[in-house]
Amino acid sequence: MTKSRRLTLYISGFLGIIVCYFSQGFHHPDEHYSTIELMSFFKTGVPHPLFGWDVLLHIRSTIQPALYLVIEKFFNMLNMTNPFFISYFFRLASFTLSATGLFYFCHTKDFFSNIKNEEESQSMYLFALLCWFVPYYFARTSSENMSLGFFLLAASLLVQYRLFFISGILFCLSFATRFQMAIPVGMTFIWFFYQKKNLILKKSILLILGLTLGLLFMYLIDSYFYQEWTFTPWNYFRENILKSRVNEFGVHPWYFYFTKSIEKGAGPIGLVLLLTYLYSIIKKPKSYLVLITVPFWLIHNLIGHKEVRFLQFIYILTPLMLFDLRQYWFPYLKNKFVRKLFIPLLLVINVIFLVQILLSPAYKPILAYQYLYNYEDQKVIYTPTWDNHPPLNLMMKYFVKEGVELTPENLNTLIEIKNEPLKILTSTFYEYEQFQQKGCLLNFSIYPQWLLDLNPFSFRKRSALWSLWECNPPK
Repeated sequence: MTKSRRLTLYISGFLGIIVCYFSQGFHHPDEHYSTIELMSFFKTGVPHPLFGWDVLLHIRSTIQPALYLVIEKFFNMLNMTNPFFISYFFRLASFTLSATGLFYFCHTKDFFSNIKNEEESQSMYLFALLCWFVPYYFARTSSENMSLGFFLLAASLLVQYRLFFISGILFCLSFATRFQMAIPVGMTFIWFFYQKKNLILKKSILLILGLTLGLLFMYLIDSYFYQEWTFTPWNYFRENILKSRVNEFGVHPWYFYFTKSIEKGAGPIGLVLLLTYLYSIIKKPKSYLVLITVPFWLIHNLIGHKEVRFLQFIYILTPLMLFDLRQYWFPYLKNKFVRKLFIPLLLVINVIFLVQILLSPAYKPILAYQYLYNYEDQKVIYTPTWDNHPPLNLMMKYFVKEGVELTPENLNTLIEIKNEPLKILTSTFYEYEQFQQKGCLLNFSIYPQWLLDLNPFSFRKRSALWSLWECNPPK
């Protein structure tokens, strides 16, 4: 292994260890409830209260929960049962899969027109990995991320190493973890066999055999966990497409992915990546990256319900497009504004967002779950209700120690009780002020006091401020 490749892997490993440690929780609830809580359901037989028709009608694949279950059982055999420790390895396994897939993908020169040697491949890999949202996405336990990792690895092994049988299995695992990945998988087959026509008769049988074995494995695993013979891809197609259940979650306009790509992509960075993608379509419409992403985007755009996370597959590939087309951007660097202001601005924004995602939880209330899990005084913990504000619920059941429950009580009642000690969990700044004025002891808060006092962008009203109070009667 060359020194440059070793350094690349060290940087990748360092980023993975850091982001997986800090980036606890989820980006979207599906990341937790459709994987980790589903795994817990298969293990205990106790359904989660938030499970709906998607689980009852068996549209959720069980491949990813099954993989996490294997990881959990391994640590259980070592008498390690802390869910926060184990979930770190869920994230680390997901990051490792996606980062490995991206590494091999960047080293497959057939996918790119301007990558000539290993040094450029490694530079492109680091360029993409250091784009602020890539490590964050790779640390997610979502189906979008795991399916991406399987796909990148499968495509690389197919094109670079001609491992048809293994690629077939991995392509199927990509499809099994997220059924929409059938689109880029199918486009990959079309592109590859068009490029390598002489391999169709000789090797396609191995690819078909791998795909068949992968589908059979998916069918058996799903049937085992759901305890009846079932084919989840058909269930998904029947409910979400034929019955249009997906639109029950909201319908969005056709331009949603354009505007949100800029808004959620850190402004100028999102704009540059969006323009890069559109420029790639115009400049190289027959390139591999365009052929696998445009149909993926078109089909998602035709569906009324849209979410940014649905296009994670494309977002991860756009930095590769930017790097591959770098010579087309060189003329713009002669412009003083671009060279001296715009590019430094992009770098600063990227560094700020990268540091923030590396060192922050994806879902801040997970810090309260962690505190409660390690909280020694497991007495009754109250949570206030007031006006139309519902009581808190610890819905991430996987991270809740057995016996810990929240007892709802009217806010005014909790404030007036003076003859007994109380443990109270709050989630808003209004509640925070009420118990602070009462003189209660603050045991824990997900935000420090100085940040609450500073209140940048009036975040106190918009944020979930989980805090644990200890209110003792006056002496």
